[in-house]
Amino acid sequence: MAGALALLLPLVSQAGTDHGLTSCPITKAHYHYSSAPGFGLSFDKVGEFDGWASDLALKLTPESRPAYWFLFSQGSGSYIHLVSTKNVFAKGWRPPSDARSERPLGGMLYFAWSGNYNFDGDSPASTSLAPMRIFLPNLAEVMRYVAEEHYSLPHGVFVLDRCG
Repeated sequence: MAGALALLLPLVSQAGTDHGLTSCPITKAHYHYSSAPGFGLSFDKVGEFDGWASDLALKLTPESRPAYWFLFSQGSGSYIHLVSTKNVFAKGWRPPSDARSERPLGGMLYFAWSGNYNFDGDSPASTSLAPMRIFLPNLAEVMRYVAEEHYSLPHGVFVLDRCG
């Protein structure tokens, strides 16, 4: 975890350089991964489902590889969890309903910060503004060991780079 925190320190000096993106609606936000700029992250509105903390799905788009989708889960714990799901736009898609449901990448933790590094401890919604930075501490290991097509990815942070 110390190595992951070290990744965040250089970004503190960039906190004020939001390039006018502080008022970007989350559904229009696009992010690049700091250590692999071709790896993207965005959000898609999927609607409300019982038992899920958000009406959004988080979409990861590894460069030249299939996309992965996650739903937000936030129980009584203090952290936001992502639960992997199949393509949310596939015909007949429904969110995972139990532990046996297919979850291509399992689960991960989700951390988000504003441009002033105010931590956002709530699951995002389609009405939210986009955070400036998103950190998925388990991402490198999940892509390397769990993804069907293994992908070597250095640790990094997703940085908001455009709106629209």
